[in-house]
Amino acid sequence: MASLDKLFAATDPIVPQRALHIDCKGVPPTPRRLVELVEIAASLRYTAVVIEFEDMFPWTVDARFRCETAYTADDIRALREKAEEVGVGVIPLVQCLGHMEFALKLDDYAHLREIPTNVGCLNPLMDESGELVEGLVDDVLALLPGVEQFHLGGDEAWTFGTAPETKEFVGRQGKGALYLKHVGPILDKLARQGIRPMLWHDMMVQWDDDAIETMGEKADLVLWGYAGHPDRMSTVVNADVFKRFGQLGVSMWGATAYKGANGSNVDLPIFETRLSNALAWAEVAGKYGLKGVITTAWSRYMHLEVQCEPIDGALDSMAAHAFALRDGQLPEGGYDACLAALEGIGQKIHFDRAHAALTELTKFRKFGWELVQLLREEYEVIQRDRRRRATAWMSFDQFKRHIARSESVARQVHDALAGSVDPLWVQRYLDSRLEPFCVEAGEIRRLLEQVDRSFQG
Repeated sequence: MASLDKLFAATDPIVPQRALHIDCKGVPPTPRRLVELVEIAASLRYTAVVIEFEDMFPWTVDARFRCETAYTADDIRALREKAEEVGVGVIPLVQCLGHMEFALKLDDYAHLREIPTNVGCLNPLMDESGELVEGLVDDVLALLPGVEQFHLGGDEAWTFGTAPETKEFVGRQGKGALYLKHVGPILDKLARQGIRPMLWHDMMVQWDDDAIETMGEKADLVLWGYAGHPDRMSTVVNADVFKRFGQLGVSMWGATAYKGANGSNVDLPIFETRLSNALAWAEVAGKYGLKGVITTAWSRYMHLEVQCEPIDGALDSMAAHAFALRDGQLPEGGYDACLAALEGIGQKIHFDRAHAALTELTKFRKFGWELVQLLREEYEVIQRDRRRRATAWMSFDQFKRHIARSESVARQVHDALAGSVDPLWVQRYLDSRLEPFCVEAGEIRRLLEQVDRSFQG
């Protein structure tokens, strides 16, 4: 710990509250690893962990919301006890509007969809929608009593206000009124329990001032953006948004990302891009008086998409964000100092193995898809000039040899993540990345043989 004390240089943190996001809906940590991640967060001077359990929570409101390896109640209690022991706050995250696929995919909840064919967004006009969210919140609070903040998500509700009845409501009263009609009672219920709610901000940027002011009284808003500088990032995150929200009395947080923001199916974060974004958020935190910054770690972009970026291969970025948000810069030594921090908390060997395995997987996939593209192009060549078919078969032999390496690559990833991620999720992670090559091989072989038969005929 002494070495870490030397690495963290600032007397007063640049960002007052620094929260580490753990997204359990993809490559979820094992129960033991989840507790270890809380310890790691404390060692890296994070003040809180934002935990998005989704289908990994032991739901009682409907046990069908649980996935195959969902945590037990005892697992959640162990997490709470460790957080209390190391002095890290726990901020649960339960979605309240969009990103509700884990529930709305079930036929029994189809009537709660705003658009019948879209499983992402709750119908905000239905009382049962609010009751469902309240049930989820109550389930979490039963196992995590005493939390001071509760994140209700609320972002990317793509169909919000587009059904005939919700569109008509928006036309009369506005989007802010529709949002508050659904979410307001849940916010008020949390407030009565002494819990300050939090919500992502993106759905609120186009609201009228009165609605934003009302929301600011009820909840902290988390402005998020993962590419570039927040002052000039997009129409949703920019200096004007910060100033407007501030003038309307909104208590603001920011959100960067240490992983999961460079593509929905990548294996490792781009370290430099992630660090640049974190440093920019540290800068604007002081400029606009943000209460804190969450560094997010997306493991799926949504419930129905592929898993991305296991945490274990992104620990270097996690450490870098700890320095960026607390001190406003990396220690002397830059990236090597981040590795030194991991060594100081006993995580460097594990990180090195995970990072190496995921790097190998990334290279394998990149070259594999390059070969697929080449073969597809060569097939079009021999379709028009069958005398050139020998080249395509040579490329196909190279592709088969490449696929033969997949078992070794998969074994390396399994070994590197053993104990940190359940083998079921590691295998599913690998299946989504490696099985497509086998499918392509079968299809390309079929096409080449078809050309050969045509030539022979």
